[in-house]
Amino acid sequence: NLKVGKRLFVDMVGTVLIGDNVTLGDDVALGGNVRIGNDVRIGNRVSLFSSGHPLSPKERNMRFSLRHGFYQVSRHEPIRIEDHAVLGDDVVVGPNSIVKGVVSEDSLYLQNRILKETT
Repeated sequence: NLKVGKRLFVDMVGTVLIGDNVTLGDDVALGGNVRIGNDVRIGNRVSLFSSGHPLSPKERNMRFSLRHGFYQVSRHEPIRIEDHAVLGDDVVVGPNSIVKGVVSEDSLYLQNRILKETT
């Protein structure tokens, strides 16, 4: 049983797996490799992005190849939302994250911890 609010964005790069009894709010964005467990509630304007860029400026520099032209290195590290998790409105979850329990609204969640809460 999947309930989806208004306007769901799913990036075509990667794989999105969604369990049973999941509710997605309005304006949810799923990008890259995302696995959502069972009995999960995701609020409005939540973004789950499993791709990112290296933090080192040297690794992040633009590159060039004859086959691909100019490109920038990006990493795709999965996101897993565990069973029974709840993500409040306006939450952003970044790469390499496993979300368990409740993440309050207006939070930035990265690598298994909340980095910023504005409420």
